[in-house]
This record gives sequence, C-alpha cells and structure tokens, in this order.
Amino acid sequence: NLLLGFPSSSLTWICAIAAPAFADSIAAFAICSGVLGKSGCLEAVSPEPVTAQETNTLLFINKLYLFCKRLTTSMIFNKKNKELISELKNKGILNKNILDAFMKIPRELFVNEKFFNLSYENIPLPIDCEQTISQPYVVAFMIDCLKLKKTNKILEIGTGTGYQTALLAQLCKQVCTIEIFSELYNKAKINHSKLELTNIKHMFGNGIDGWKNHALFDAIIISAATESCPNKLLESLKNGGKIIFPKKYDLKTQKLILLEKINKHKYITKTLFDVRFVPLLNKKNT
Repeated sequence: NLLLGFPSSSLTWICAIAAPAFADSIAAFAICSGVLGKSGCLEAVSPEPVTAQETNTLLFINKLYLFCKRLTTSMIFNKKNKELISELKNKGILNKNILDAFMKIPRELFVNEKFFNLSYENIPLPIDCEQTISQPYVVAFMIDCLKLKKTNKILEIGTGTGYQTALLAQLCKQVCTIEIFSELYNKAKINHSKLELTNIKHMFGNGIDGWKNHALFDAIIISAATESCPNKLLESLKNGGKIIFPKKYDLKTQKLILLEKINKHKYITKTLFDVRFVPLLNKKNT
C-alpha cells in the first residue's frame, strides 16, 4: 500500500537508488504472499476469485519486480564495462573514440546466455558454430592499428554475433561485414537491429572472396587466422589503406600482422604479437 501511494516518477527514482536490494525484497515478499512464483512470474495461487483491484495490484508488483531486476542488471553491467575500459586504458588503448565505442556497445547482447556474467571480462568467449567472440583488448588493439576516420569505409571478415561490427560502426562511415555461418549471420543482423545501427551492410558468404562488385575499402579487418592474406582482399584495399589479420605459422603459433598498401606491388608489413583465433574457412556457406 505504501508503494502504491507513490507517484510513478518518485517510484522510478526509488527503484533506481535501491534497485539491487529492492528487487530481491519485492520478490521475497511477493513469493511469500503467493503473488509470484519462484520463477519470477505472476501466479494466482488462491482458489478464491480475485477482484479487479487485487489483480491490478498483483500485476503492478510483478512489473515492479521485473523493472528492478532489469535495472539492477543494467547497473552491474555498466559498472563492469567501466572497469573493462579502465583495463584497456592500462594496456595502452588511449584512443577516446574507441573507448567511447566500448562504452556505448553492450557486450552482453552478443554473448551466449550461459556466459552472460562474463560479458565484461577481458577474455574471448564461445559463441555458436564453434566460433568465438574475441577478447576485448585484442579487438580494441586491432581497431586502433587501423587508425580509422569517420569518413572511412571498412570491410570486416567474420561477423560472428556482431560485437566488433557494432564497435566499428561507431567509428567510421560504413561497415561491410561478411559471415559464412547462416546462424551467426542472422543473429548479428538481429543484434544490430536492436541497437538501431544503420551504417552496417551484411553479406552471407565466404569472406575469402571479398565483397560483391569489387568494392574498395579504406581498411580491412579479418577475425580468423589464415596462412596468408587472400589476394581478393588485398585487391579490395585502397592504396594507403591498412589490413590487419592473424597469420597462422603452425598449429600452435599465430601472430597479428598489419599490412599497409602503398600500391598493388608494394606493402609495408608489421608483425605484432601472438594471438589465438579460429581458422579462416575457405568453403561454401554453412
């Protein structure tokens, strides 16, 4: 009754301030009262008919509980994301635009539900189709190496669930991304739609073949290991552009390679550090 006496605006502020404890308190009260089941869903446990007012009260408590749980989760992830960004800074990622992109894009949207609590750990995580969402530091480092501008058009090979794609979309004019697995291709499109990202073009296909219509790009980022950079991708890079990819040397060794294209006959190559990526697939779409 006390809660129902507050205007909605005041109640929102109360929830925001005390959400972590508030949600559990509401849940405990509601479960003990028979209002909520242990699953957090509204349950009518009384065999007697309830009035319209009682039904509205139960619905209100259920909505309040769900709101507080969502708010609590959002607050926790926001805090963890800030901690991740602080770690990236300590590791040398100082580009403000990149750090701002990491702050804006919710990584939890792109990970499997069972790894939800690890969303902002600086580690790679498994996704479907035996692929991975890369370690945030490696993603940030690779993007930083490309020295992107807001006017750039970039090609990404290996969309995955779309986390890196979403970060890139914050940093350049257009992102064209290719994914070979139909399940991941569809998931990424859904994720990007949820974030209302409108400067991403998706393609279902083999990334080794490059983008359709032989388009040219200011930068290319490859998110899978290959023994050499595919020729069609080199041809898709503008003069003065950069391409970064993990090069496979043997079964145990991979290193990040940064290429800068001077012209079609000359490239400047820089070998960076050891990494571990899934292999770049050269087969029909799956």
